[in-house]
Amino acid sequence: MKLLLAEHAGFCFGVGKAIAKVDELINKKEKAYTLGPIIHNPQVVEKLKNQGIVPVNNLEDVKNNNIIIRAHGVGPDVIQLAKNKGLNIIDCTCPFVKRVQNMAKEMSESGVLVIIIGDPHHPEVLGIKNWCPGDVKIIENVEDAKNFFTNREVGIVVQTTQTKENVDQIMEVLEAKLDIGIFNNTRCVATLQRQQAAALH
Repeated sequence: MKLLLAEHAGFCFGVGKAIAKVDELINKKEKAYTLGPIIHNPQVVEKLKNQGIVPVNNLEDVKNNNIIIRAHGVGPDVIQLAKNKGLNIIDCTCPFVKRVQNMAKEMSESGVLVIIIGDPHHPEVLGIKNWCPGDVKIIENVEDAKNFFTNREVGIVVQTTQTKENVDQIMEVLEAKLDIGIFNNTRCVATLQRQQAAALH
């Protein structure tokens, strides 16, 4: 078997930044909790756990300690709950994800219906949705797009890790029938590079 290493392998910018902050805590001998695993890599998560960086599923399990917000980000309700509990918040939300959160929030506050192209169960998408005070529709695939219609003006953002093919196919359907005021193709450049590198092999 021949193994090929893609040109853009390794941590993306957002995850790399989060891991760097975690390393700082470890070097200071500080303990911390992460809201969900800091990265989708069981070996790394287990290693960090042994160094005092423990993943939890909700803030109820955290008491008087550091809480790390992972790269996927969270909604404002989670941030407020952490503040109410007196936790020290270490926000490792990817800057690209934070940008999408702000875009979606601004569009929602302006009164348009926000559409998020992405996985409805993904923490990044759930976090973006929770920043919107108004109505939000999550569209995961072409079938969802075909089954959706509204007379309202819509604004669209994209989960940063979506594939170009899925976004293009969904937009082709939506553009034919909706009043799209704003379309922000917020796919991450690092994601695009990794997907293209993987496709070459």
